[in-house]
Amino acid sequence: MSFSLVDGEENCQTLKRTVFGNGGLCPMLSQAYQELEATSLWVRRKVLEMAVAVNSGHVSTAMSQTDLLVALYFGGILNYDPENPKWEGRDQLILSKGHGAIGLYPILAKLGFFPEDILNRFCKQGSPLGSFVGGNSEWQVPGVDYLSWSMGHGLPVAVGK
Repeated sequence: MSFSLVDGEENCQTLKRTVFGNGGLCPMLSQAYQELEATSLWVRRKVLEMAVAVNSGHVSTAMSQTDLLVALYFGGILNYDPENPKWEGRDQLILSKGHGAIGLYPILAKLGFFPEDILNRFCKQGSPLGSFVGGNSEWQVPGVDYLSWSMGHGLPVAVGK
């Protein structure tokens, strides 16, 4: 099935019927959506807990990327293996707004890249999880391929890989 902008309204109605069925999400999509929504809520709560505990972290940045990251990691879009974070066949996430890493850490922990209790050590002495990148040890966090401390560096890094 393909859609074009030429037949906009007709295509929109066809897409709605295909995805939403008769008045609501089809049961399979509805359940998947609810699971993703619940995961996003959990991530947002964890981000707040982590930031409040140390009075640090870019909370608004983390919140703005939560749904996208949850969809990528839990929606079956990215290929990854928590047991083998450097797997050659993985998709690599390059987070150009690295100050939002506080929003990525709960996702990686929930997936099993590292134990969830490490989240409680965010920004504390000896923790691999920091508020800012560059100078912290994010490069040692399993599942983190690249976090840029200067926004805009992600694209050139991705092109150069």
